[in-house]
Amino acid sequence: MDKLIELGFEPAANVTYRNQRGQGSIAITINKFAAAKNILYAVIFHSAEKDEEIPYKSEVRYIGHTRKTFRNRMNGYQSGCGTAVNHRVHESMAVHLSKEGAVGVMVLPDRHGLQMQGLHLDIAAGLEYALIDYYCRFNRDHKHSPLLNIAGNSCLKKCGGEAAGEDPKAAQEELQEENADYPEPPQSHAVRAQAQGPAGDCRTLPCRFTFDLTEKTYWPKPVFNVPVGCEHHFGPHGDVVQIELAGQGPANVEVLVDRNANQLTHAPRIYFGGSNTEVYERWKQANHTVGQTVTVKVIRPNTIRLL
Repeated sequence: MDKLIELGFEPAANVTYRNQRGQGSIAITINKFAAAKNILYAVIFHSAEKDEEIPYKSEVRYIGHTRKTFRNRMNGYQSGCGTAVNHRVHESMAVHLSKEGAVGVMVLPDRHGLQMQGLHLDIAAGLEYALIDYYCRFNRDHKHSPLLNIAGNSCLKKCGGEAAGEDPKAAQEELQEENADYPEPPQSHAVRAQAQGPAGDCRTLPCRFTFDLTEKTYWPKPVFNVPVGCEHHFGPHGDVVQIELAGQGPANVEVLVDRNANQLTHAPRIYFGGSNTEVYERWKQANHTVGQTVTVKVIRPNTIRLL
């Protein structure tokens, strides 16, 4: 990801898993640049959470360029419609998330305004294939998963191992889907609740957000993530957070802010470690069951209540 950061790419969206198969198995939440057009974007796969001695790994899996809005392009991936890149990226995201990995999207907005002899220089179009070529080689040399790109990908291989030219038909379909128009995806009740909360981007306190106790994420683990829109109410990495566990078996605990777990956004992760693990697990099992939603009320900076 270093090359993307050097070029000015910024975290812009997060992808979550809906614990179902087929279309609609992922949800994409856009944090910034929703209306930006003519952009380059990069889909990043982060490794599943592992033991501390195993390094955390992030892989660039797709480089895209769309002249439509960023929101429109993400709608295509969320639905997975089409036969080319939408379906390919959608399915890859869903599989990776189902294995407890994380997926984010970074954007290079078209705001440089470079001109030559009065002509606008299209940075996004000029960089697209150069970046695809860079990451196809980088991923190969560092034993990362290959890019999902077809067009511009010089590292595509035949079964025999020799380099293969790209499929013109597949490359054309990829280009068409990059610049097609996509409807806003229908939202389930659970997705609407996640999209709403933190209300008003959590600019004022108190505010609320939620997380779901799914079997593969927050039910088996004493941890939850703070949405990007609410992260400014929490201190730097290592700061102390006061947590009130309301309801049956109430308790008050103190935990530390972890801003290193989510390397894409550095939004806080709240982890109940040590003796707090047992306290949290007792509270969770006394007040909730698998699949239910926990509401988090941010009372004041670094002070929250779990309902």
